[in-house]
Amino acid sequence: MLSNIFVAEIVAIYRALSLCQSFHVVNVVIFADSQAAIRGLCGLGYSADMHPLIADCRRIISQIKETGNVTLVWVPGHKGIFGNEKGDLLAKDGSSVEISYNKIFSLDYRRISAQLVKEKWKDEFRTSALAQRYKAVIGKRLQKPWFSKLKYGGREFITTLCRLRFNHNQCRCHLYRLNLVDNPNCDCGEIEDLDHIFFGCNRTACQSNVLIQEIIQCGATPPFNVSSLLATERIQIYTFLYKFLKSNILI
Repeated sequence: MLSNIFVAEIVAIYRALSLCQSFHVVNVVIFADSQAAIRGLCGLGYSADMHPLIADCRRIISQIKETGNVTLVWVPGHKGIFGNEKGDLLAKDGSSVEISYNKIFSLDYRRISAQLVKEKWKDEFRTSALAQRYKAVIGKRLQKPWFSKLKYGGREFITTLCRLRFNHNQCRCHLYRLNLVDNPNCDCGEIEDLDHIFFGCNRTACQSNVLIQEIIQCGATPPFNVSSLLATERIQIYTFLYKFLKSNILI
């Protein structure tokens, strides 16, 4: 299906306006239960992403208004309003008849293409055996980046947290997997991964205790691990993790 409900509503309004213009109706009132369609027609100005049918409807409205008047009325759907339920039934019946309007616009192709690509990417991401730790961190959230609504914090803050989420860091355990160091152990003798640095190393024990108390005050319950804290996507907790790395000169 290359079209959607919004386009169907606009097509119906366009047809109604065209009929009114053809029969020289000067006082036109159109009822529709699509708020999006009404808003699109009542908006000001034009933009590159405006649907062509919106522009066509506005053009006809402008022409009718030269000698008459056009009123657009929004009727909330499924509210038991007389006439609206009958309109829904007629629309349902109309969906089963032969298509009388088959013009497809580039906007519709772009929309459906973007949707198909996004769904394919989601399927590949979820079924791939790669990036298991990252999947555990982000779960099913595959929408906007975690920092899209960030009101503070600079580039270093964002890149540091992204590296923690990706597990691309300066821990010897990670560097060992990349064959950049000879062994994965910390100077204290334990495996040096993120959990060890944040919560298990005696070299950072004092700062770790401060970090734990800060996280507890946020309402989290110990024991903690870095992956579960990153999965919260809570900026306050991210700030505590960043501050810990900064204070220990680990950035």
